[in-house]
Amino acid sequence: MPRVKLAETRRWTGEWWLPDGSGREPGTLTYSPTEGLVLDLVTGWEYRRSVELVPGMFVHQGYKRDWPVAFGLAGGERFTLRGLQMLDVNPRPDDTFSEMKLRADVALVGEHVREDTPDHVTRVRFEVENLSPLIAVSGITSNWNLSPDGRAPDGSGSVVMEVVPPLEMQTKVGRLRLERWYELPRAKATKGSFKGTLAESVFADIYPADAVTLDGAFELGTALRQLVSLASMEDCALIAMQVEGPQVDRNLPDGHPHAASPAVLDVLFRQQSAPKPGDDAVGSHEFVFTASQLAPEALLPAWFELYEKQSTALGLLIDVLSGSMQSTSARVLAAVSSVEAYHAALSLDPPMEEARFNELRAFIVAAAPEEHREWVDRRFPRNDFSLSMRLQYLADTLDPAVQAALHLDVAKWKREAGKARNRVAHTGSAGRTDTTILSAVADVTAVVVLLHVLVLLGMSDAAILELFDTNPRFRRIAVASRRLLSSTASG
Repeated sequence: MPRVKLAETRRWTGEWWLPDGSGREPGTLTYSPTEGLVLDLVTGWEYRRSVELVPGMFVHQGYKRDWPVAFGLAGGERFTLRGLQMLDVNPRPDDTFSEMKLRADVALVGEHVREDTPDHVTRVRFEVENLSPLIAVSGITSNWNLSPDGRAPDGSGSVVMEVVPPLEMQTKVGRLRLERWYELPRAKATKGSFKGTLAESVFADIYPADAVTLDGAFELGTALRQLVSLASMEDCALIAMQVEGPQVDRNLPDGHPHAASPAVLDVLFRQQSAPKPGDDAVGSHEFVFTASQLAPEALLPAWFELYEKQSTALGLLIDVLSGSMQSTSARVLAAVSSVEAYHAALSLDPPMEEARFNELRAFIVAAAPEEHREWVDRRFPRNDFSLSMRLQYLADTLDPAVQAALHLDVAKWKREAGKARNRVAHTGSAGRTDTTILSAVADVTAVVVLLHVLVLLGMSDAAILELFDTNPRFRRIAVASRRLLSSTASG
């Protein structure tokens, strides 16, 4: 398991230096989920750029404020820091350096990895908020005994733990393994009993088909995090990330027992949302789907297949549904953009034959006054679908029963979505448009895209229809659709 987690604040004091071995200075690295990685050096690195005009005479020619890589040795751990930017420096009056503060984008804890190291990540381990309830199957079961009248628990019962075997599957990105980890974070032995709290967490190991870069590992984490965010309709952060690859930058003698062992590195970085693994999980009735509707061995391969084609649309969709966007106008733009991105990724034939389009375009441009022809020509840049056509396609390809459950008045929805998008995109705000209508447009549009995603993930029509009865978010959106976006609604 990761030794350092993204939800924990940590501090390490030691020595820090640049890849060429220069600037070996004492300092302290601090990580916090909200502030990220900050390195405080007792004596800063040389940051002035200078050129020697004649022997012994230097002229300063600007300043260096960022370093791609630095190494450290602190608290018995090797560190690789990437993407360092200088925040502050205090030069002394004698032109020497005092304290320097830097921010790093990423810290790799456990090894020194040079910037030019080729693709070397062969395994990535992730813990994600709400992943455990999404997987749904737990090795811990409890039974509570009832009082004689059967009205309430009597305080007695039993807890049983069974080790759940790992679940492995092949996906588009490589082999994926789901496994559980059990901890006893709090335990106390008394003279009469042993009291403890047992914690079970689920982590995912991904073994890429081919070794990937660190950026490739981050992309795998984004894909997995967005799956859980979509299922829970909550912005879920990574709790921990760990990468593994062959040993690099370590000179061990031939035959050393660790020469062939992999390097296991904990990864630290600041996320958009700080992880809070101690908070209550999303309730089971609030999930769009869990393992009880979509088995992990079918869901995860389908997800990575879909993510490869629809990552842009899925990211926009999650922004709308997860609550990460506070502005109603921004939610409208993201929802409509998710429609356009989703539909574009389907790679459908253009709405008009290319030759016919070019002929029609030439005719329209020629008919315009000469001084306006350039402007008219720019109004028809390509043979593409309009927003109205994309919305109509998504409505037409929905199951009629699902349309009815959503109370989708297609004509009114298309009209309000188009008006809202145009107002926000062209004027920068929604003007005097009722924010409740804007919010309904964003929610209904996002749910229409989500319903198509659920079909592609393998969710049955019956399970999708059941969401409008059991999921409170779906129920609220259906009510808003009927009240605000139907032909009988006012306005």
